[in-house]
Amino acid sequence: GGVGGVSEGGEGYGSDGFALLLRMLNELEEKNVQLFERILVRAGMGVCEELLEQTRVIQTTGGMETAEGTRKRTPGGTFIKLLKERMDKSDIDYMWKEQNEALKELKKKKKK
Repeated sequence: GGVGGVSEGGEGYGSDGFALLLRMLNELEEKNVQLFERILVRAGMGVCEELLEQTRVIQTTGGMETAEGTRKRTPGGTFIKLLKERMDKSDIDYMWKEQNEALKELKKKKKK
């Protein structure tokens, strides 16, 4: 099991998880708290720690290009690319569910 009542990949993440979430947002220069909160809950602290380390290495060794190859990914973009390579589609769908629903709402409002 996890430490301090945190189960691996389970709901909630305790103070260790909260500290990791803040570190992720800070290091990845991300503002999207909800998305990274869901990533942490779904992927678990172990995976997030690993991906954060991989991202750090990539960023310090020249960065990762975008799919178009026109620019380098942001730290957050690099992290998310690595994450998507590791997780199942169902996990990815869960993590991005609220993002996608929020976008649908915006599009609905624009049509009026």
